[in-house]
Amino acid sequence: MSRATASDVRPLPRAVAIALSVLSGVGVFCAFPDWDMHYLAWFALVPLLIAGDGQRVRDGFWLGLIAGTVTNFGGFHWITSMLMEFGHLPAPIAWALLLLQAITQGFAMALGLALWRWLVRLGAPRALSAMLSLWAGEVMVPMIFPWFMGNGIAHEITMIQIADLGGVALVSAMLYASNAALAELIAGLRRGALPQLRFVSATAVCVALAFGYGIWRVPMVDDDANAAAKLKIGLVEGDVGIWEKEAKHLEPVARVQTLRKNLL
Repeated sequence: MSRATASDVRPLPRAVAIALSVLSGVGVFCAFPDWDMHYLAWFALVPLLIAGDGQRVRDGFWLGLIAGTVTNFGGFHWITSMLMEFGHLPAPIAWALLLLQAITQGFAMALGLALWRWLVRLGAPRALSAMLSLWAGEVMVPMIFPWFMGNGIAHEITMIQIADLGGVALVSAMLYASNAALAELIAGLRRGALPQLRFVSATAVCVALAFGYGIWRVPMVDDDANAAAKLKIGLVEGDVGIWEKEAKHLEPVARVQTLRKNLL
């Protein structure tokens, strides 16, 4: 690890930085189903930003990749069951494919943290560049199973109403700003200097405005829904298992009869 720049703090030991990156990875996927601890999305990336503080660009990349891999590995653990059940793959291959997918999608955080370290070393504002870099990584890196940080607070109905104005990308930007602001406060304590209070204050104001917009918007949407014309429909799904539905294990005649029966 190299020496920090003037605006940075002294980088943490490698083992500590890796542990914090793993912690962030766990925190992010725990904000999503099946864990549903959505409140973590507001500060889950703070350990990663602390770990990356003062690091070289390439070290930031690897720390981001660790966090991103852990996030996607935990968040998409269900892929293994799908591959084994429907793809008939052995468990070791299913888990290996999950790891490959997690690493591939982990490049989003890797790019984000590396970009942040590069911008800071060019003299860019620390907190603002952290927020924009993480958001850029999310937007720029293609994913097999696309997801956004903003998806993590889907249950916070009031706070996600700003999606009206900028989609889920705007919700993600708000969360990245929150994480960057909190990390900047901690970095200020570590540096023994005032943090970038302008960014911290602007983030607090933006979050408050998002909350206010949600309070105003939710009743409006509810009123529109209640006033809209109603149409009652009914859907019935047959209680037939996937293997029984396909009937591939049966002889041709019996299979046709079974498939016809499933439709009745």
